[in-house]
Amino acid sequence: MKNILLVILIVFSNAVSSQDTIRVMQYNILNYGNYTSYCTTSNNNINMKNAALRNITQYVKPDIFTVNEISPLAAFHQQILDSVLNSNGGTKYKKVPSTNIAASDIINMTYYNSDKLEYHSMSVAQTYIRDINIYRFYYKPLSFTNGDTAFLSCIQAHLKAGDASSDPQNPIDRDTMTTRLMRYLNTINKADNLMVMGDFNVYTSSENCFQRLVNYPNLNIRFYDPINKMGSWNNNSSFAAYHTQSTHTASGCAATGGMDDRFDFILLSNMILNGVGHYQYIPNSYKTIGNDGFHFNSAINASPQNNSVPSNVLSALYNNSDHLPIVVDLLVNPTVSISEYNKQSPFVNLSVENPVKGQLNFFLPLEKPMKCELNIINIQGQSLFAATLQLSEGNNQKQIILPSIPSGLYFLQLRSMDSKLQKKIIINN
Repeated sequence: MKNILLVILIVFSNAVSSQDTIRVMQYNILNYGNYTSYCTTSNNNINMKNAALRNITQYVKPDIFTVNEISPLAAFHQQILDSVLNSNGGTKYKKVPSTNIAASDIINMTYYNSDKLEYHSMSVAQTYIRDINIYRFYYKPLSFTNGDTAFLSCIQAHLKAGDASSDPQNPIDRDTMTTRLMRYLNTINKADNLMVMGDFNVYTSSENCFQRLVNYPNLNIRFYDPINKMGSWNNNSSFAAYHTQSTHTASGCAATGGMDDRFDFILLSNMILNGVGHYQYIPNSYKTIGNDGFHFNSAINASPQNNSVPSNVLSALYNNSDHLPIVVDLLVNPTVSISEYNKQSPFVNLSVENPVKGQLNFFLPLEKPMKCELNIINIQGQSLFAATLQLSEGNNQKQIILPSIPSGLYFLQLRSMDSKLQKKIIINN
């Protein structure tokens, strides 16, 4: 059994190593270059923040680095390039254009690894309270003979802070912002490689602004939480491993209270989650950097010792911001083109619970009924399980009991008379 698993891991490792990955990091960097009565040149010093950000980015090595809470002044955007990302004499990191139509004191900014990605375009989805920006990139090393380009879009949002007890308008404002975002995406109405990320300031997944993202009627633009951790996150120890704020308990520039909120997110479109449009989310790569799960309601550097990152990175995270960064890894797959994806349209919105533990759970909305064959295939191409499914028009939610299959990497294949979809699954028994 151990030898079989070793072979699977080696083959999977070789498959991944033959392809590239894109690491995405989203981070609220806490009033970078923006000084207030509580965030001053003393307790939020720009040179100290640059030193902290150097430690963090050199540890994470992001290919896309999206930030909230940076000054609108271009000089500060350039500082992160010169003093942080390219501080070792490199030139590979570049930045995108900025916008501030909403005239906010703090805005979004994105940096990218120009060895892998090329900036394509930018649009502003909404401007209520703060701009929500959509930055579109494409993967440089791929050259497609059929004219396809591996586009990837980062949608950056920093929603209004505050709960309803402090001001009943706060959740309404957040809902307005995501309503306008989804209305904008709905006018485009295109299944695409989309990520929506940022500091959402939400306290529960039932809040309207969040439901607007993850339960939107148009499945082409619906988003999914890669770790599927829905619930009431605020001050709930059950979500201690997923909280992103606050790194501090002491008062100052940073918010106090310790780690007790899940404010920061990277949500993915179905195309990325299921890997059918050049990019695929790598299972278990969604991480909150610096959260070891044992510092609920305490500072990240309090006892017990936090060993989730090196000590210099932990200090940098504590000193830089009251938020922790979120990271996801995407596998770049040049073998599946957008035109192939469109041919597979009956299965385009397949959503599978992954990893699989004894029972295959999946959700598939269809425009018309159809009969299809389901197969689970190992990496040698052998079918280990097959079933014929009669699917109905509308929403199909299936739970299929599987035979005993060794843990490892497999492929789930759905095939109808004229369409086929194949996606990677991990069985973890």
